[in-house]
Parts: sequence; C-alpha cells; structure tokens
Amino acid sequence: MELRTVLTRYNIEWKDRGNNCSAGWVNINCPFCRDDPSQHLRISDQLAGYYCLRNRLHKGGIHYLFSKLGIPTDHLPTPGHRAINIEPPKEKVIDSAPSWMFAPAEDNQEMLDYLEFRKFLLPEEVCKKFRLQFSPFGKWAGRLIIPLTVGWTGRSVRPHIEPRYLAETTDAGFFTHGKGETAIIVEGQLDGMKIAAASSQFLVCATGGGEVSYALINFLRDKGVRTIHSVPDNDAAVSQRMALLSELRTGCPFATVHKTHLPPEFKDAGEMTEVEAKQWLYSLTY
Repeated sequence: MELRTVLTRYNIEWKDRGNNCSAGWVNINCPFCRDDPSQHLRISDQLAGYYCLRNRLHKGGIHYLFSKLGIPTDHLPTPGHRAINIEPPKEKVIDSAPSWMFAPAEDNQEMLDYLEFRKFLLPEEVCKKFRLQFSPFGKWAGRLIIPLTVGWTGRSVRPHIEPRYLAETTDAGFFTHGKGETAIIVEGQLDGMKIAAASSQFLVCATGGGEVSYALINFLRDKGVRTIHSVPDNDAAVSQRMALLSELRTGCPFATVHKTHLPPEFKDAGEMTEVEAKQWLYSLTY
C-alpha cells in the first residue's frame, strides 16, 4: 500500500501541502517531540527515512519509525523505488537536514569559487568553520547550504537561480556564531559569516529578513548578552532600521542596544573583505 493510505488506515494525520511541506515528503506529528503537536516530522515518499524539523537527533530508518507509531511491519507501504532503511552518517548531518541530501561544501569547487568571489580569504576553512554544505542534485543544487539554529538556508551561487535564498526552517531558525557579552545583529547569513570570519570576539547573529523573532530574543537573553549592535544594511529603508532597533530595545531590556552603521562605501557587511570587517569591528570597541 502507498504511504498515505497506511497512515490514514492507522488514524495518523498527515499533510503534504502547506507550511513546512516539501515535494517528496509527507508530514506527520513527531512522536518523539512530546511538547510540540505540530506536523513537523517528514517521511520520505520513497521510504528513504524520516527526519524531524525541530530536533536533528530525531531521524532514522522507516522501520523504527513505524514501530513507534504502532504500525505492524507487515503493513509497511511499498515505495515507488527500492526502500533504503539506513541511519545516515552523523558526521554529514546538518541540523534537521538528512545526510543523503548534502555533502561538505569544501569538496565542491563551485562553492569554493563563490566564497572567494564573496571576498573570503580561506574558503575551505570557512566551509569547515560554519559547516557549509552543498547538494549535487535536486532543488538545492547550485546553492550554498548554511546551517541555522533550526534547519538551513540555501544561497544561490549561480546568477540564473532564483530566489537568491531558499530556506528550510521555522521562525526559530537564524544564523549564529561565536560567543561573548557583545552581539552583532545583521541581516543576511553571508553578512554574519563575514563578520564571524573576521573576528571571534563577538556573538554574531544574522536574521533572514531583517525581523527579530522571539527565538532570537530568548537566545540573546540565554547567552547573557549585555551589549547589542543593531546593524542593518546601508540601503535599508529608514522605517526598517527603526523597526529593527525598536524590536531589539523592546525585547532586550537586559542589554544596551546601539544603532550602528556600516562604513558608507559598503551596501552590507558581506561586501567587505575580512580585513575591512575586522577594522570596522575594532572601531566599535575602541
């Protein structure tokens, strides 16, 4: 029987359209996340396995999942192709992404060339530092995969691929790297990577759309942040700049929030070299 038919027979609600859904996957309630009733566990149409969008440890083969759901193994659905019942290698798993989708970006010359084009001094080291990935096929091909706190985002490295960013995440997903009582908040994951590559002195966070989520506010509080530099792009509208500043000051009463500007010759932090980014960061503290 087909996967959806089996799930319906055993009164397991599923969906394959809407929020958090993706072609080739069926979403159900995660039986391992007891405090979250949403349908954020994905099962492969081809029965290649399952993974949870909220907890990267919840992943594995289809037989184990069906035993947890109370479905007899003799009722296992028939895939369109040969079923694969394997546990993905842990070293290749990035956050909630199943390992068979991605491979290390340092193994792909196109990704290295793109990072060099974006003014990173040592592209291979950048790939390893930020656990960057790539996919050789499917909808993620031609994109640099950047891990977030939940899920990931893919930045197109080819001019014809739109949109430039394609994300697989939730409101709790954002880029972050480093530590310390001073946080730098920028818009765009590559901007965050450039700043974090230039200095390890700060806690760097990058939002996807210039908006501050509750997850980010809680993250900053839990990290004991005392100073926040709000750094929008230089071409951001005044209303967007003020909204970002207001959200941070309202949500982070525990910290001093500064309205901080990039050097005027750059549109965003990603346009700077690592040396230029380091000089700018130095100016914030001295």
